[in-house]
Amino acid sequence: MVEIPHTSVPLHNILHLKSACTYLGDNHVILSKGYFNTDILRDFKKIVVPNGEEYAADCLAINRTVLMAKDYPKTRKLIEKEGFSVKELNVSEFRKGDGALTCLSIIW
Repeated sequence: MVEIPHTSVPLHNILHLKSACTYLGDNHVILSKGYFNTDILRDFKKIVVPNGEEYAADCLAINRTVLMAKDYPKTRKLIEKEGFSVKELNVSEFRKGDGALTCLSIIW
């Protein structure tokens, strides 16, 4: 695993970094471009979410299984191409309130 020194990451038009970038494991990150400078992740294998599917970058990974919002087929294929399995979840009601999977989770 690559270690990144603690640093601040300026965000653009988004409240939380986790809304635009998630670590999936095995040195992979999934991200939506345009919300922060992705150069900080230069040592990671990047899965870039296609335009129109930006919400799908806010997902959870547990033991090479990625929990993600349903209805983002292009992103799902990109994740599976990297060897992860995917479970889609209906989070449409949470999305109405600007919530997502990382907002709904406490990881310990």
